[in-house]
Amino acid sequence: MKLSVCAHEVGISYRTAFGWFKSGKIQGCQMDTGTLLISEPIRAPQTAEGPMKVAIDTRVSAAENKDDLDGQAIHLSNY
Repeated sequence: MKLSVCAHEVGISYRTAFGWFKSGKIQGCQMDTGTLLISEPIRAPQTAEGPMKVAIDTRVSAAENKDDLDGQAIHLSNY
């Protein structure tokens, strides 16, 4: 299977998959035309289990809107 198709199926970019191929994390061969054929399927990276953490950064355009910072943070955390 072509490297681009494998990358798309796993949900990673072609550049990431190409880097993995060059570093030896993905097994395959390169044809005379330059096409990369992958012999083993790419496995998606495992994510850590548990709640995801995010940073919420709120800003205002003027000092008079400073009271709205807490409202923005609440709106973002509810999203």
